[in-house]
Amino acid sequence: MKAGKERLTRDTVRDAAPTEVQELKCENARLKTLVAELSLEVYVLKNGHTTSGVKRRYERVGAREKEEILSLMADSGLPCVTALAKLGLPRSSYYCWLKGQSEGRLEDKRGRSRVPWNKISRPSQ
Repeated sequence: MKAGKERLTRDTVRDAAPTEVQELKCENARLKTLVAELSLEVYVLKNGHTTSGVKRRYERVGAREKEEILSLMADSGLPCVTALAKLGLPRSSYYCWLKGQSEGRLEDKRGRSRVPWNKISRPSQ
């Protein structure tokens, strides 16, 4: 009985050639990159972002969405520049958000006042 078990384990376990190991590592890296790119594309399509970027110009991004983008970037495995280009997000914004997250101050910013600074008020009577 023991001899049969040993023969079975010996048949299933074998040493891989170094070339096979290198091929498998290259294939694994290629597949990881592909999954990261596809996950970014799904994120962009799912959240209805424009092709020019995460949000339209001068439109604010909420804290929850910033957290989501930061975690997506951390998990993507792609180079930062590539992932940010796919999202259409400026590097300066990403690094500003990353700094805010590390300092614990990643929050929603309120928009500016609707009253312009040079509005002439009516004289009181």
